[in-house]
Amino acid sequence: MSGKSGALKEIFLHITLATYDTLHPDIGFRQLDVLIGAVSKQTPILIGSSLGGFWAYQLGKRYALPCVLLSPCM
Repeated sequence: MSGKSGALKEIFLHITLATYDTLHPDIGFRQLDVLIGAVSKQTPILIGSSLGGFWAYQLGKRYALPCVLLSPCM
């Protein structure tokens, strides 16, 4: 778990952290896609930073979900 994920989990106790178990980006994206697709009817808010922000944006577009993008360079 990243430092940003841990901080969010400390503040928002009910948050679910999406994880994947590979270093291969295509496989990781597919794993997240399956996870988000399964809960998309519950209208989750996707939060991501860096590559996770890109994925949150792509999955948000795919499932018409709101997303928050955290930019580490701003």
